[in-house]
Amino acid sequence: MSFFVEVETASLIKTGEELCGDSVTILRAPESFIAVLSDGLGSGVKANILSTLTGKIASTMLEKGSTLEEVVETLIQTLPVCKVRGLAYATFTVVQIFNDGRLYIVESDNPELLFFREGQFQRLNREKRLIANKAIYESSTRLTEGDTLVLLSDGVVNAGIGGMRPLGWPLKEIALEIVKLIKMRGDRVTAKDIASHIRDRSQEFYRSQIGDDTTVLALRVRKPRELIVAVGPPQDKTRDQEYVKTFAATPGKKVVCGGTTSTLVARELGRQLKVNFDGSKEIPPTGSIEGVDLVTEGIVTICKALSLMQEANGNTHFITGLDGASQLSLILLQADRVHFLVGQAINPAHQNPNLPRHLALKNQVVKELGSYLETLGKEIEISFY
Repeated sequence: MSFFVEVETASLIKTGEELCGDSVTILRAPESFIAVLSDGLGSGVKANILSTLTGKIASTMLEKGSTLEEVVETLIQTLPVCKVRGLAYATFTVVQIFNDGRLYIVESDNPELLFFREGQFQRLNREKRLIANKAIYESSTRLTEGDTLVLLSDGVVNAGIGGMRPLGWPLKEIALEIVKLIKMRGDRVTAKDIASHIRDRSQEFYRSQIGDDTTVLALRVRKPRELIVAVGPPQDKTRDQEYVKTFAATPGKKVVCGGTTSTLVARELGRQLKVNFDGSKEIPPTGSIEGVDLVTEGIVTICKALSLMQEANGNTHFITGLDGASQLSLILLQADRVHFLVGQAINPAHQNPNLPRHLALKNQVVKELGSYLETLGKEIEISFY
């Protein structure tokens, strides 16, 4: 995929409940990106279970190539029917973005998806279909950079109904609010800006007495922020040149972790390695190589960076240090796609799994770091040398 789908979700839980009855499911598969916003029938635990199950079923089946008919029929057969209302399953909106830029949308009983291009609201052509006596709306188009999609649960359009806004918050007014925000922020606008703003406005209209579970899912299409990280020299020294050539040729920001690795990169690039004496008792100092964005020590710094990100819950605002681990944390969190080049040369000091975590097996540490970054929506690739 030549672009990246930035994702942000924001929710309000119905007053008096502990769990939100809305659920968001995100699936970044090899062939496509899939997002599902589902609103479970009612509220609380039961609604949360219904919406979560709906999202998992819909996203997994579509990713595996199932037809829309198969998805809807499976939902009807799997989820229980409400005896009072006669409704069989949660509402849902599904967005599937293929690697070639094709966009496919399926909507069932949720508020209509809002689509923005070049800062303006555009209504997509929706085709109504009846599947298993259920009205389903389909739409499709081809995405371009800067396109924004906003999915809503009905808690948003019902915000303030009967009170501050007697008729609720109409979709047209919500769309106008987003257009104003995009115009104000320009190219700097993020999915988080949009989701947070609509959530906060909804809370304002509810006067903090949330009458219905309220969820916003914002998707923004943009160029990916790419990062390549070299960790450890190749096992076979004859591959040193290949290793550094791959590192240098990859677009985006560049990071080198490890003293031996930075010496190797500097040598192969014909550049000088300088050490910056900015370390501490816990974090070794950084270095610098012309053309490389960050040079740090290896395993100790990587492990500390992972801990910092976890403590901050992936929020860059809570990482304020100037040491190598803090800098590494920030550059990782700001990237969308991270490619790790992991050399397999053995460092005896790091190969005993019984040692403390900061001296654990290098491969294990990098895989753990990659897995954590994936939970934040990053696309991760690891190549071994």
